[in-house]
Amino acid sequence: MSNELLDEIITKPTVDQDGDSKKAEICAIIAGATNQERDLYLNSSGVTDVTTGQKVTNDSIIAFFSCTKMMTAMSVLQLCDAGKVDLDVPAEKYIPELGLVGVVEEEMLDEDGSYIANPKPPATKVTIKHLLTHTAGFSYPFLSYEYSLLLQKNPTYNAVNPHISMFSNNHMPLIHEPGQSWSYGYSYDWVGLIVERVSGMKLEEYMKKNIFEPAGMSSCTFHLKDSEKLVKLHGKSRDGSLKKMRGQGVDLDPAMDMGGQGCFGTVGDYLKFMRIWLNYGISPDTGKRFLKTETVEWAIKNHLALPASISMETVANFMFDGEIEPDGFTLAGCAYSNNRLPTGRGEGSIYWSGLANVYFWIDFKNKIAGFWASQMFPIMKPECINAYIEFEKAIYDRHVSKKSKL
Repeated sequence: MSNELLDEIITKPTVDQDGDSKKAEICAIIAGATNQERDLYLNSSGVTDVTTGQKVTNDSIIAFFSCTKMMTAMSVLQLCDAGKVDLDVPAEKYIPELGLVGVVEEEMLDEDGSYIANPKPPATKVTIKHLLTHTAGFSYPFLSYEYSLLLQKNPTYNAVNPHISMFSNNHMPLIHEPGQSWSYGYSYDWVGLIVERVSGMKLEEYMKKNIFEPAGMSSCTFHLKDSEKLVKLHGKSRDGSLKKMRGQGVDLDPAMDMGGQGCFGTVGDYLKFMRIWLNYGISPDTGKRFLKTETVEWAIKNHLALPASISMETVANFMFDGEIEPDGFTLAGCAYSNNRLPTGRGEGSIYWSGLANVYFWIDFKNKIAGFWASQMFPIMKPECINAYIEFEKAIYDRHVSKKSKL
C-alpha cells in the first residue's frame, strides 16, 4: 500500500463530491504514524472551520482533550523517578484537599443536587496510583448521575470553565471506595495539581521545561493565545451538514491547567511524544531522556487488579462481534489492550482517545504508533470511528509485514 492510498483514506470523509465542505462527513482529519525513529506518515485533509473554508494543514492545532492525560502521567512519573513522590502513599500528603473528599451515594443527594447527608470518609486513602489507574472513585458529569446532579446545583465552574473550587465534595466526590472499581473522571486533573504542588510550577510551565522544550514539541500549550490555526469544534445539523459549534469544549486560556484534558498542539508534536514511549523514555529526536527505562516498562503494564476493568466502550468494541476480553489500564494515562485487534495492533498495546474524536495507539511489539485526530462531537461518532479504524489497518498493511504482526 502506498502513501497515496493512505492520503485517499483520510481525504475521502472530508471532501464532498460537490466540493462543499459542509456536506462532508468529517470537518478535518490530521493523521500520522511513527516507528521508533521517525514519522512514517503525516498528512491532513478538510477545513479548520466550515464557515470560512480555511484548509487544515499538518501544522494546524487541535485540542488533545484526554490525550493530555498521558503527558500528565509522564510528568508525575518524572517526579517519581526523582524521588519526590511515592505513588503508593496517601496522595493527600501532596495535596491536602484530597483528604477532605468523601464517598457519595445516590440517596445522599436531593434531586436539585443538594446534600441530604454528607459524603462519608473513604475507608482507604486515595493514592497517586489510584488516580493514575482511574480507581480512585472520581467521575465526570456525563458518566455519573451524582455528578450531573452536583453540576446542576453548582453550574458556574465545569470542565470548560475550570476553577480550583471544583476540587471538593460540591463537584467531585468519590462515587465508590478507592481501589474497588474503575471509574473514568477527573483523576488526572488531581494528578496535575499534585505535579504543581510538588514542583512549585504551573502544569504548563512544568511540562514546557521538562517535556515540551526538551522533546522539541514547540506547538504544545495549555493557553492558546492565537486560535488562527486551531481546528474548530464541529458537529452535525439536523439535515446532516457540518456546523461549527459554540466554543471548543475546553477553555483556550483557562484559569487553571487541567491535567486530564487541557493541552493543545499539533499531531506531529504528539508523534514526537509517542516516540519517547516507544524508546522507553528517550527521545530519538533530541537524544534527551525523560523517564528511566524501568519506569516505562513498569508504567505501561496493566495495573488493574481483577475484577476491575474498563467499564466503557472503546474503539475495540467496534472491531469485534460479541464479547471481548475487557482491557486494563496503565500508569501512563491510557488503557492496556488485552486483545489483538483485526487492524494488526498487537496485544499489550496501549491506547486512548479524546472527547472530540481524537485517537492514538502505541504498539510496543510491532514498534509502531499512530495518532488520528478530528475535532468532532460527539465522541465515538460512527463516521469518525470507521475512518480511524480504516486508517489504523492501512498503517499496519503498509508498514508492518504479515509475518511480524504479533
